[in-house]
Amino acid sequence: CSSDLRIRAQTQPRVALEHLGQAGFPDRDLALLEALHDLVAGAIPNNRLLIIAPPGSAKSSYISQMFPTWYLGSHPSKAVLFVTASDSQAMKFHSVISSTLTDNERHRMVFPSNAAQPDTEKSWSERGLRLKGRPPIEKDPSYQAIGYESRIIGARADLLIIDDPLSQKETASRVSVSAAKEYYSMTLSTRLQPDAKEV
Repeated sequence: CSSDLRIRAQTQPRVALEHLGQAGFPDRDLALLEALHDLVAGAIPNNRLLIIAPPGSAKSSYISQMFPTWYLGSHPSKAVLFVTASDSQAMKFHSVISSTLTDNERHRMVFPSNAAQPDTEKSWSERGLRLKGRPPIEKDPSYQAIGYESRIIGARADLLIIDDPLSQKETASRVSVSAAKEYYSMTLSTRLQPDAKEV
């Protein structure tokens, strides 16, 4: 991995994916990758990006699998809080992120710095993943995945990713939607750093 390619991959999600063996993105996917780049760069108003896409559009692959690993590789001192419909679903994404950070050789080629490597001695479990670049003073992990409406203890996030927090049936229920909004405003939003990004 040349130094020039590595630098571009570290700052541009699309280049990182191409280096990881993916190419020929549809225009829709390119627009999504550019939007994620703009969010991290601070070019999205209010630091919030809402993505609406149908099933089978690879939304979760990009947003919930690729994006967190790229973000942490580029910003190893930061913390990501990932939220989805249930704890069991959250653990599936947690496993993918853990495997990428520990076992993916191409990921390590793009992000070779010691700061971007797993800190398995301090924290590497279902409760959270920690990179070596996370400041010792910060008690929260680099990556934490939880189910919607789960209790959060002390977590402070620089990036919040919410992926399909409600089922299709629940979105038709005013009670469920109201509860979800309350959970966001009373719990999730209070766990964000001042300049946090949200997807």
